[in-house]
Amino acid sequence: MAFVAPETGMGVRRQLTLFLAGEMAAAVEAVRRVVDPEQYRLIPAHVTLCREEEIAGIPIEELEARIAAGPARRITLEFGRAELFDGHGIQVRCVAGGAEYQALRELVLGSREIARPRPHVTLAHPRNPRAPGNSLEAAQALPPRWQARLAWIHLIAQEGAVGLEVGQIGLAGEDAKYPFDKHLGDLALAADTYVRASDGSLSSVASIPIGVD
Repeated sequence: MAFVAPETGMGVRRQLTLFLAGEMAAAVEAVRRVVDPEQYRLIPAHVTLCREEEIAGIPIEELEARIAAGPARRITLEFGRAELFDGHGIQVRCVAGGAEYQALRELVLGSREIARPRPHVTLAHPRNPRAPGNSLEAAQALPPRWQARLAWIHLIAQEGAVGLEVGQIGLAGEDAKYPFDKHLGDLALAADTYVRASDGSLSSVASIPIGVD
């Protein structure tokens, strides 16, 4: 089983997320570490696929079945220049590939009658205190246009400010360059939790790999 059911309780929220991976992920993380160290510590750079309220009533088994039956395929998004939002928030928004992203959302949510959010990566969140290094100039260290190949859907459970990854599903396509698991074929399933070391690197703990050739 790819997604592990999080313990239920008051205040536990879950969402589906697409983590960045590879060289551009490292470049994005370097910027996030400067412009918002608090958000950098909370969760790696990512694109939210489905928000809490969108999947709240869908059993985990149903989400898995939809992704497998699609089959859901890896997507490539292209992002533009960093921009400010809501005060000292900083984000990069998708400028190409949005149709692939929306198609994946429709598959997961089982409907075409859903919201059409513009995918983005948050570099600095306005709910966090403004960091000394928070500036648009610092964020513009990223290229004016860059691509991210997103090969895994991650289920994130969060209680308060603490987030825990409770499972992932590999999307069909080429081998995924994910830091914890090697893609074994068209579909690779695994469950992981992770910790971030003081130097910013990520390491997997209690990995439960499940490979499907």
